[in-house]
Amino acid sequence: MHFISRLQKNAVLYYPNREPSTGKRGRPKKFAGRVSQKNPDMNFYTLFHHTVELYICSSTVYCRAFQRKIDLSIAVFGRGDGMEICRKLYFSTDPT
Repeated sequence: MHFISRLQKNAVLYYPNREPSTGKRGRPKKFAGRVSQKNPDMNFYTLFHHTVELYICSSTVYCRAFQRKIDLSIAVFGRGDGMEICRKLYFSTDPT
């Protein structure tokens, strides 16, 4: 079963670790850091849509509430003069 919905502002999300294994003892890092909704790390995101009123970027992140990886899209709504109105987090559990 797959879902498409919107996340709350306080959702706990983590970037997956993309670094190769170091070869040292112990478990490798599972996450590369926590997702900041106000200041996302754009190295993990792909730009989908960009206009003055709407900016959408997407990434695959780990959601603690669902205990699985989800496809996250951040939609930034703005006015015509470039001022940001709000941010919304949308997700899908279907990787395609």
